[in-house]
Amino acid sequence: MFHRSLLSQLSQKFSLRTAIAIPFALQLVAFTGLVGYLSYQQGQQAILDLGTQLQDQVTRRIVQHLEDYLETPSQLIALNAAAVESGRLDPRNLPATGRYFWQQMQVFEVSDLNFTSVDGEFVGIRRQEDGRLVLTERDFDRDPALVYEYQLNRLGDRVTVLDTLENYDPRRTRGYQQAANRGELVWTQGPVRSPGEKSPSVSASYPLYDDNGDFLGVVGVDLRLSRIAQFLRNLKIGRAGQAFAIDRQGVLVATSGTDSFLAADDSPLGGIRATESRDRTVQAAANHLVRRFGNLNQIEETQILQYRLQNHRYFLQVSPFRDPSGLDWLVVVTVPQADFTDAVRTNARITVLLCAFGLAVATLVGWQVSQGIVRPLRRLTEGLRKLGSHWQTLSLLDVRGGLLLRTREIKTLLTTFNRTAAQLQTQLATLESENESLRETDRLKDLYLYNLAEEFQPAIQKTIDNTKALLEQGDRYPPEDLQRFDRVVRAGNRLLELMQDISDLTKIHSGQLTPNLEAVDIQSCLDGVIAQHRQELETKGLQLSRHDFPPPLYVRADRQMLQQVLSIVLENAIQFTESGEIDIRTAITAPMGKTSYHELPEAIISISDTGIGIDPNQQEKLFQPFVKLEGCPEHFRGPGLGLAVAKSLVELMRGQISLESEGIDRGTTVKMILPIGSSI
Repeated sequence: MFHRSLLSQLSQKFSLRTAIAIPFALQLVAFTGLVGYLSYQQGQQAILDLGTQLQDQVTRRIVQHLEDYLETPSQLIALNAAAVESGRLDPRNLPATGRYFWQQMQVFEVSDLNFTSVDGEFVGIRRQEDGRLVLTERDFDRDPALVYEYQLNRLGDRVTVLDTLENYDPRRTRGYQQAANRGELVWTQGPVRSPGEKSPSVSASYPLYDDNGDFLGVVGVDLRLSRIAQFLRNLKIGRAGQAFAIDRQGVLVATSGTDSFLAADDSPLGGIRATESRDRTVQAAANHLVRRFGNLNQIEETQILQYRLQNHRYFLQVSPFRDPSGLDWLVVVTVPQADFTDAVRTNARITVLLCAFGLAVATLVGWQVSQGIVRPLRRLTEGLRKLGSHWQTLSLLDVRGGLLLRTREIKTLLTTFNRTAAQLQTQLATLESENESLRETDRLKDLYLYNLAEEFQPAIQKTIDNTKALLEQGDRYPPEDLQRFDRVVRAGNRLLELMQDISDLTKIHSGQLTPNLEAVDIQSCLDGVIAQHRQELETKGLQLSRHDFPPPLYVRADRQMLQQVLSIVLENAIQFTESGEIDIRTAITAPMGKTSYHELPEAIISISDTGIGIDPNQQEKLFQPFVKLEGCPEHFRGPGLGLAVAKSLVELMRGQISLESEGIDRGTTVKMILPIGSSI
């Protein structure tokens, strides 16, 4: 082709420096003009995209915050309902119930936790703005006509009487009446049910029943809406953006605007209507939604809209937020277009100026440094030649007269690079083939171990059963034979456990074992595991102590897997402890220890012993299969599979397991962390 021939002739006439500098300068000229044109043409589209992206991001953060914030009442109600069902909490005992609520208020960040009986008795713990707790009580045994408020100290004891109220019946509250009528968890919005509290709130109410199905009363948890408003005000929504949440009647739930509202008697849920807001941006956005849809119940999915306020264009995004228990709100984010217009135009001007400046500088500098590029290219070419010679013999270009043509460096570099790349591809293909062979070998190994374990288990079990049958006929054999039979049974049980561990490991490794996650009562599960090992504890003379978190405590786990993990850890504690005691504790992590107080706590199960302990340098090896520790007494050595199986099962249940020991003869503590579960 003519143009290819012309380029070939020009490449041999110009030096490499010229060949680099001129095309580079021409490309910069074209790039500068194109960038300026596209910056001008795409400015408006960029404004729309930026507004939509900002609103999407803000909406997602608000929805996530609402979900996290509203999860705590459901969790508390589930715990309390389970405590009543199990008989561990009698809500008719007001002093005990008040103390129980005070303990929960130490862990959960809610504004009010209370119970109203069917007779009208009331007990509640309220958190004041300064963080102190107040006990509110209406006890018919003391005075049925008065409600007393007590200031509590840090130990939960009553210090002083703050106030007494007359003619207050908590059964008249909307939350009590709706929960009692519907018989299920309900949400209400408005003033909280506790006397003395003035801030608007959202309240979760749930009816309680005794074993005979008789109605006991309603337990409630309140959250202040001011927390949501504070979160909205802390959001960065451009320079003048606003965000607010409303219910389907258009009543404000929370806003980042200037409204500081209290409950209104004429509104169905409390608060003021967004169309009557004192913030002009919020009011204009609400009016636009009313004009656009008429009935807010018609908004079933996210809507992207625009409206004008005082000759300024605003972007508006409205998204539904629904809670499974009945909350139905709308999240609205509005941003003025001017927040982006100035920035986009300024960026366009800066881009054009920077491109022009870059063109001048790059042309000057590129011309000067291009000569320096030639020498590194030659050294790179020689280096690639030497690199390629390690794999195959290359035919090097013949250099006559000591000089190459000015553009031959690039050709030589590309040729050498292609050869090296081809060789690397061959090597990578070989490695991939070998890796595939290793994976297949590993799969066959797992299959062989699984089949071996499954094949041996029936035979071992039969041997154990036959030996036990011989032991039952003890009068026919001398004591020496009976001792041998007993050793055979114990050795068979250990071998049967080993086969089961091998089978479990191969299933986990191949992905065949899937947990059935459900709410499991951890105290009940521990009771069963301890009962299975009670005889071993008594045989070795070991003391067992338990310190349980106030029940019930539910975790989200597979019941059978959890029992197996607890059994493995307890068996290890018994096996490696000659004398002393074993301590079992259950607790939960407090939300304030989390990244955010909205996160739910986790359950911690720890099993500690006073046994032989473990060298800190070897503790990381314990969770690896078939690992045996150095310096461990011979009679303590096992196959090294128990903790490896336990770790794999805990991770399948989305938990964590760890081991701590201060050293030899200092005992060992194994901790398991699992997510909290709900019994409802």
